[in-house]
Amino acid sequence: MKEVIILTIISGLAFLTFLVTLILGLTKKNKKLKLTALLAFIVFIGFAGWTGYEVISKTYNKVADTFKMRTSDEIYDALFDKRKTDICQVSKVLLNMSKQEASMWANCNSNYYKK
Repeated sequence: MKEVIILTIISGLAFLTFLVTLILGLTKKNKKLKLTALLAFIVFIGFAGWTGYEVISKTYNKVADTFKMRTSDEIYDALFDKRKTDICQVSKVLLNMSKQEASMWANCNSNYYKK
């Protein structure tokens, strides 16, 4: 966002420079000031184009990020509160246990799920 603001300020200053040199060139009928105004106008067009490109690209990236496909976990987390990762970690521990150890552990911790 700061980049867009800075580019907008620079574009505005280039435009003011163009206007001032053009007005001075026309009032004093000075050809060098008119050419300087033309150069300032070209600089203004360059900065304005660059600013427009930055605004459009940042807007496109935001919209593309908003509409990208999401996993079911991301949707669940967005709709509800963040899940506790304890259950996922427990299931990983259970996979490494034997069946007898897992059933004993599940019986001991069954009160956790009844809350």
